[in-house]
Amino acid sequence: MTGPSPGVPAWFISPPPGPDGRRLPVPRYSAAVPSVRTEGRIEDMAMYCGDTCERITAVEPAEVLVERIRTEYRRAQRRTRPEPDRHEGECHGE
Repeated sequence: MTGPSPGVPAWFISPPPGPDGRRLPVPRYSAAVPSVRTEGRIEDMAMYCGDTCERITAVEPAEVLVERIRTEYRRAQRRTRPEPDRHEGECHGE
């Protein structure tokens, strides 16, 4: 539902009912997270995942992700490490 909730001013969003069944309006762009039962202008609510959801292509165990990050880090580290000075420790011109 993307229209305003009945009886709620346009600058408020109506979240799902609380434990007591009442719906308490929240201001637009508040930290309230939409749920399946949320009514009102849901697009104005916090969308924590945002556009990055589209980049998710697989669900993998944390162990696999950590190992991938570790491997990529080590590879990048090797590429950016400066070459050792071949003449380090030698005396020149004395």
